[in-house]
Amino acid sequence: MEPDNAALDHAKEIEDFVAGRMSDGERTRFEERLRTDLTLRNGVKAEQLIHDAKSLEHVVRFKTLLKEVAGEVEMKDGALGAVISIGRKSILAWMAVAASVAMILTVGIARWMSAPSSQELAMDYATQSLPSTRGDDDPEPYSGVAELDSALALILTKQPEKALTLLAAFTPVEKALLCKRDWLNALALLQRGEEERSVPLLDGVIAGTCHPEPGLARELKEKL
Repeated sequence: MEPDNAALDHAKEIEDFVAGRMSDGERTRFEERLRTDLTLRNGVKAEQLIHDAKSLEHVVRFKTLLKEVAGEVEMKDGALGAVISIGRKSILAWMAVAASVAMILTVGIARWMSAPSSQELAMDYATQSLPSTRGDDDPEPYSGVAELDSALALILTKQPEKALTLLAAFTPVEKALLCKRDWLNALALLQRGEEERSVPLLDGVIAGTCHPEPGLARELKEKL
């Protein structure tokens, strides 16, 4: 079977990015693609874990060696001829350090493999969203916020299609309301697994004027 040159080129490009072998222009163009390409982002995450693991290879080898030495010292405990002159406490201390590094790497991989889905993240942040309706006694009441609250309710009940339909017909003038609408649109899209379409909306919310959605959007984007 002939090699897939496109796949090889794709893998090399990711490897060069993680290893820092790209020029400034190449890196800028690559980072632009990362913003909208979920598959590419996952590839970079995987390559970063492999890169980190390679950097710790010497630690793993040292840990294995220390285990072997500690075992021989244990067998020869009390004997006149010591296998190594390093004290047992020092050996165990170094083993603990090496084991801790290996454990951190393993936990990092496990956490990446079990990262929450976009649907789970959408529901989590929807529960942190605040209703938009303002009371009659507010000196500057918003208009049309019932649509926003209804869309939020639909997202919380896992009906993203209905929420998107409702929000598509909601065209407020106020920038704060536009910001809140985009936030709910992003959550509804995430519930449908459309992460690539949600990211530009999250960027707009982060730069928006509503509150507290920009902070929530920034946190959510970092977890995607």
